[in-house]
Amino acid sequence: MDFDQAFLRNANLELVKETVGGVTYWRVYIKTKVQDGSLGEPLRVAPWDLNARGKGGLATANGGELKGIPEGYYVDFTTIALDCGWERRNALSNWRSSYFDIEWWHFQKTEGMSWYECMTEIYPEEEILASYGSLPWWTKRPEWEVQQLW
Repeated sequence: MDFDQAFLRNANLELVKETVGGVTYWRVYIKTKVQDGSLGEPLRVAPWDLNARGKGGLATANGGELKGIPEGYYVDFTTIALDCGWERRNALSNWRSSYFDIEWWHFQKTEGMSWYECMTEIYPEEEILASYGSLPWWTKRPEWEVQQLW
């Protein structure tokens, strides 16, 4: 599942940068439609300003900078998604300079399956091979067999 990125541009989302084991992830907060306090909670951590990348200097080198904590009420979408079995995608190593590597918008629900197994749920193997070419020999091996190889 991918978010429509226009929500970030329209200030309906806030992103909080999290580092887990040296890997960058994003926590997504959605601004509630009703802002009277009956829905959501105020943010307690400063969100990340990806637009600051254009400022130059440290903001560019760091891929953005912290913003002030905005007023208003937000729902922690990331927690809800994780509770429902969706996983957030980590940012790729080049995220500071390539917007497409940030991956804040991408959540996936693999239910423990590999990419290849997920694809075969939707497409015949012939179509996968036609689009992506030959895949590694181990993609169809049972997990226990792959573990024995390492």
